[in-house]
Amino acid sequence: GLDREILKIFGRPGDDEAFETVHVMWLNMIRGGLIGLEHYTPATQKWSQAHVRARYCILQTLLRCENPLVKITHDASKDLLEIEIDAKRIATDGKAAIGELLRHLNINKATANVAAGKAYFDNLTAVDAEFLAIRDTVLKLRKPRKEFVQAHTRLTADGDAEVVDFDPSPAGVVDSLVTRHREIPL
Repeated sequence: GLDREILKIFGRPGDDEAFETVHVMWLNMIRGGLIGLEHYTPATQKWSQAHVRARYCILQTLLRCENPLVKITHDASKDLLEIEIDAKRIATDGKAAIGELLRHLNINKATANVAAGKAYFDNLTAVDAEFLAIRDTVLKLRKPRKEFVQAHTRLTADGDAEVVDFDPSPAGVVDSLVTRHREIPL
């Protein structure tokens, strides 16, 4: 996300546009690390999704690096969770921190040092009391999962195509299925 030539491919050629794109991409990754705490089970100290654990690892890397560029503000009494990132330092300190993370992981992988690699990754993905409290707030703020219900098309009596939408909910899924198979039996 830091290569200007790649950003041009996606129609973000200007310096301001590129800066904004990189800033949003990094914020999204950091947010993913926080939101991913819903996939952590404190009782077993296990993560249910590998990619979410990796995002949390990236978040912790940016929080623990020599010159942290991320700040998390949490107030459980107000259900407040804010992320701040020093966007001007993404290309320098952020890139260096992620580079150091990748260097450690790749050296351990290349030398087949499973024990050191696992210890390094486990340390970065351990969830302490502060982040367990953040997890509670994440769970309180979680919105219901969106349901994707594909619309139907049908022909009207005039021969025109008509789109029939359904509620994006479990009931909408059932309604869609019943409607489809009322018109086209199984």
